[in-house]
Amino acid sequence: MKIKSFIIVFSGIRNILLLVAVSILIGVVGFMLIQDLRFIDALYLSVITLSTIGFETVVPLSTTGKLFMVVYILFNITIFTYAITVLSKYLFNGDFNKNLNALFMKEKINELKNHVIICGGGRNGTQAIEVLKSNGIKTVLIDKNKDISSIADFYIHGDSTNDNDLVQANIKQAQSIIVALPNDSENLFTVLSARQLNPSIKIISRASLDTTRNKLKLAGADNVILPEHIGGAYMASLVFTSDIKEFLDILSNSSSAAFKIKEIQINKEISLLDLKAWETTGATIIGIKKADQSYVLNPAPDFIINNSHKIIAIGSEQQLLALENKTS
Repeated sequence: MKIKSFIIVFSGIRNILLLVAVSILIGVVGFMLIQDLRFIDALYLSVITLSTIGFETVVPLSTTGKLFMVVYILFNITIFTYAITVLSKYLFNGDFNKNLNALFMKEKINELKNHVIICGGGRNGTQAIEVLKSNGIKTVLIDKNKDISSIADFYIHGDSTNDNDLVQANIKQAQSIIVALPNDSENLFTVLSARQLNPSIKIISRASLDTTRNKLKLAGADNVILPEHIGGAYMASLVFTSDIKEFLDILSNSSSAAFKIKEIQINKEISLLDLKAWETTGATIIGIKKADQSYVLNPAPDFIINNSHKIIAIGSEQQLLALENKTS
């Protein structure tokens, strides 16, 4: 284990180690000055006194030396009592296990690639984690609440507006970050930090106010969602198209390996007719995302796709993988 990791795990007893070092230093200096001992003899006498194991002095102690020894022994008894108290609390209250688990989690997060960072473990953040995990995507949650019961693969107790916590979440290797904090100003700071730390990461941010949407876009967010607005619009739409909306819910929330929606990058130029996606792979292409971020829904068979496009397809995991291989 690295020295830095060792320090993290045993941070709860650093005060004890510091007191031990100070006690030994006091003993060495005192015995060298009062008894005129060599350094090694003074160190030996200090350590065996601190350990309270009983000893024979290296040389007969003078009256001043005996008085110093009495004070020194009482001082070390105080340190010993304090050490037992702190160690008991550290080991039996779970602080040691917490530090050890945090260390192991940090090392696992450092090994992640193409994961998604979730900022905020509220309703929106939790729902995002559920969908991502159901699709086999690793998630790292950053939240200030120590007591939050997270379903994420990894958890960091921290503040996503802090660059250090985003770095700890391995943002440079992440594919996306979902900023779902309840406060728009915190969302704005997080988006700014995320874009600076990883210019290529996809940023999806929550917003409470319409006036914040443009600011988040300017800060670097690729998509800005207003959950309250979506909720009202969604409920109203059920009045007219309830069956269609229910079907779309199934599409967006499907977690079955037999049916998924996937965005696939194109690496060749070919018409959809010649690609024969459904005939050869079983997957169905329902849309094309163009380089200018516009979409072509239900594209015609003669539509030419190239490496500036992404196709949106539905199918099973095997079918989508076959289509991805066919377009690479």
